[in-house]
Formats: sequence, structure tokens, C-alpha cells
Amino acid sequence: MSKLNVLFLFSDEHRRDALSCDGHPLVRTPNLDRLAQQGTRFLNAYTTSPICVPARASVASGEYVHKTRCWSNAQAYQGEPKSWGHQLQSQGHRVDSIGKLHYRGNEFDNGFDQEIIGTYLILLVILGTGGYFLWGVVKVQLGIKTSKSKSTTSSSSGPTDFSDYDGDLVYSTSVNKNRKNKAIKKKAAANKKGK
Repeated sequence: MSKLNVLFLFSDEHRRDALSCDGHPLVRTPNLDRLAQQGTRFLNAYTTSPICVPARASVASGEYVHKTRCWSNAQAYQGEPKSWGHQLQSQGHRVDSIGKLHYRGNEFDNGFDQEIIGTYLILLVILGTGGYFLWGVVKVQLGIKTSKSKSTTSSSSGPTDFSDYDGDLVYSTSVNKNRKNKAIKKKAAANKKGK
């Protein structure tokens, strides 16, 4: 029996109805529409958590948040309970991940043979004044990990392709919004002058 190729797309913060194949009047998603037409759409799927990291742990393991013990964005999935990736690997399938995982890190067996361009959450514990702890989460790109080797690139502080993209997007959105607001004000002033 030949092995199937499975492509599991996990679109981050993407509402189900924000697809043109779902009838959205403005959104155009031709590539996702084509995949939806040829694949399987889950129309009645619900998240176990409204928070990113616990929801991802639930998707990975098929378990509720109280079973994964990933309660917030500061408690990321660490390969336990075992994921659907582990199950596929145990049956001889190769399982790769490309892109945002938001798991704890590639030093854990997350159920992938390769984790390409994975972003991970690294927990920082800082001893503050009076013995209080400050918990924080840092998004870091750690590079490629295979099941036979460690990370091939080292993590560092500073911008990543992801933060550069986010910054460019925020900048272009704010510039366009400012231009639009100026145009609206100019038009309103012209209309007022014309009356």
C-alpha cells in the first residue's frame, strides 16, 4: 500500500468565514478556495481555547487544555501528550513542519522529522525585586531541526524575517490610513468651501 501525502494547513487567526469560497463579499482567497474544493473543510470545528498556544497544543495532541497542561501563551507544547505527528511517525511516515509552531522548542520531540522556519516560545524567568518572578514569552526562530541533528542555526536577539514583515505591514497600513484620512479631510474641507 502506498503512503498518502497529507497537507495540513493551519491558518493563524483566520476566521472560517474569511474565505471567498464561504461567500465572503470582499475577501478573495483563490488558492485557499482551490484547496477547499479539492480537500476537506471542517465547517463545524471549534477551538478548545481562545488563546493561541493552548489551542495549538490541543490541535497537536487532540486533547483538551486540562490534559495538555498548556494553560496560557507562557506554557507551550513540549511533545507531550503525543501528537498526531508522533502517530504518523510511528507508522513510518515522514512528518515535516514549515512555519509557525509556537511550541516550546526544537530540543523537544514535537512529532516532526524536520521543523523548517519554526518559531518557538522561550520562557523567561526574571527575578524581580522582593523575590517576585516576571514571566514572559519571546518568539524566536531557531532554524532547521531534524530528528538526527540539533538546530543548524543559533538563535539571537533582534529582528527576524517575521518581525520585519510584521513591522512593514504595520507601517504600510498606518501610512495608507494616514493618507486616506488626509484625503477624506481634504475632500470634506473642499465640500465645506463649496457650500
